[in-house]
Amino acid sequence: MESLQPIKMLKDNWSIDPFPYAIIDNFLPSDEFESLNYELNQTSNLIQRQFETPLERKAIYTNILSKENAQGLIYRMASDQIKDIISQQIGLLDIVSMGEKLNFAGYSPYHITRNEGYLGSHVDHSSIENGKLRHIANTIYYVSSKWEKGWGGQTILFSRNGFCEKVLIDPIPNRLIVFIHTANSFHGVRKYYSPENIERRTFYHDYYVKESKINLVMQNINININSKLVHSLHPTTFIPFFPFGIFHLNYKAVFSFKNLNYIPTYIVYLVNRYFGTRISSIRKMLNIFG
Repeated sequence: MESLQPIKMLKDNWSIDPFPYAIIDNFLPSDEFESLNYELNQTSNLIQRQFETPLERKAIYTNILSKENAQGLIYRMASDQIKDIISQQIGLLDIVSMGEKLNFAGYSPYHITRNEGYLGSHVDHSSIENGKLRHIANTIYYVSSKWEKGWGGQTILFSRNGFCEKVLIDPIPNRLIVFIHTANSFHGVRKYYSPENIERRTFYHDYYVKESKINLVMQNINININSKLVHSLHPTTFIPFFPFGIFHLNYKAVFSFKNLNYIPTYIVYLVNRYFGTRISSIRKMLNIFG
């Protein structure tokens, strides 16, 4: 792998509302972006997981990781380049990327959203290795061959309780976004539809710090934030019934029985967030508070 070109990213380029995030356009040199797109177009993908509910409609793929250009992109996303950008918010601490863990810690870095796909308001898992590594940042790279404004598919940054849309980020090809991950980092994807049937393709990456460092990290993140962000233990957690917030109601989604499956995880999330507990299930919560 050739040495990576430096990314010019100043701390002033970060936005802090609703939580810290930054946008880097033209992340890859144009020739590398075109080579990656060509490679993706020639690849038949194997589905790792598929989701079809009122809160999420997406597919996650695996075998793309054997491809040369995809591997090169993942190498960049796992590199010190990106860690240095994240360190602007969390302090100069050791950061572990998802790409450094065996089999990406069980997650897949390549996602495809096809027509009518979407992702409701949620926060990602907060840790791996039984809490020993805390999830502190995300990157998302948009690698579709084309995107137009009317197609939707924007990444949504929600309010810190997950109920209101605050920021829409267009999935412009060759754009990378970085955001700090805490219990307040609710995000999602607006419904996507391309009349040309062009897939919305993304690579994503997670970044972690040791649990012993999480309090210091949060102090650094919250230095210039009035309403402080918090970090708690939880699995990936969706807001039940309101995939796009309370001001974008979809009554069919609200009254679907499939929403009930998301309620226990959301209750556990709330208890851990507000009481600082480490509960992993409703049953364990009842044993503690019962």
